[in-house]
Amino acid sequence: MNEVDIILTCGFSSKFKDIAYINDNFTCPVCKSHEISLDECLNMKRNKLVLLQKSVQTKMDGFSERTKNSQLYKNNIEYHMDKCYEKLKHEIDVRRKEVKLIINQKIDDYYFKLYYDVYLIKSIKLKEFEQTFDKIKSLEKEIKNFKIEDNAKINDQIEMNRDLRNKIVGGIDLVENLEEIIKEPYYGLQKNNGNIMVIDVADLFGELYLRKKINTILYKNNLEIDDFKRSEATIQFVIYDFDKLKNQNQTSKTCILRNLEWSILAKEITENNEKNYLEFYLCCNSKGELKELSVNVDIELRFLHRYHQNKDFIENFKQLFSIDLTTWRYRNFLTTKKLMNSLGGYFDEKYKYITLQACLKVDILD
Repeated sequence: MNEVDIILTCGFSSKFKDIAYINDNFTCPVCKSHEISLDECLNMKRNKLVLLQKSVQTKMDGFSERTKNSQLYKNNIEYHMDKCYEKLKHEIDVRRKEVKLIINQKIDDYYFKLYYDVYLIKSIKLKEFEQTFDKIKSLEKEIKNFKIEDNAKINDQIEMNRDLRNKIVGGIDLVENLEEIIKEPYYGLQKNNGNIMVIDVADLFGELYLRKKINTILYKNNLEIDDFKRSEATIQFVIYDFDKLKNQNQTSKTCILRNLEWSILAKEITENNEKNYLEFYLCCNSKGELKELSVNVDIELRFLHRYHQNKDFIENFKQLFSIDLTTWRYRNFLTTKKLMNSLGGYFDEKYKYITLQACLKVDILD
């Protein structure tokens, strides 16, 4: 996108990267004798078209690469399915050993029942994989056969490119869903309540439960998804197995704000006082673009309360990003032990998760 040639309102041309990070009007980079309106320049139909065409090509490249990966999964689907559910089966094994001394025979019976349940779940997901894969191949063929007439009117070309891009975005969503089926089981193993007098095997052993998929990007406005002028978004994701977070990094999805890629990372650390804390990292993954930029980011970090929104734990910050600082670190002053306190309302004791949000507002400094 950065190397796309943009026609200026005065007739000269400029690279997209030379004007993309400007907030409003700018001096003509060629003749330097007059001011140019950024909005007016980018609203020119020719510029809209070339940027849209570049966006289509970029997404097409990403879609093609992901369809290749999906074919690799298809070629060895049983292996990937088994690997996906390996951790869940391992948890079942460990739980079995913990409770076997209590009710040996019943534990074995329920253990094999759970294995059968996992088999059924895997079979369902295998069918879902096959159906999604067929949709992808059909859409891939439709996209390849999509024709845009060069001699069509420019408005028609714009609409046709938008239609093509929407098909590609739909295809990318299908491939992402396909990858989620393979990479992570949709179910977890619920932990028992610790009451050793319970004789109900299901309660003692723990049941399979459906994990909520909350790893999303919430955009504030209705700009097109790759509009480089977008400046605000909320990253939200759930950390499961929060009680086992130590030495594990949890990373959110990425979002694009002001043509820069952002994500957050969370992990547990141990301080010298031997207490464990939760650390946040806000990462700008577009290091190349930061070479000549200074970017101010307003950050609102939240632990979402499970029952009352007005009890969310909130911290607000401002941070300047540049080529010398592409990752910002924040250590919450609450220990993970306090976060997991049942009275706090942030930690789900039954399913072992907390929900995090990072609300970002990005402003490129002149």
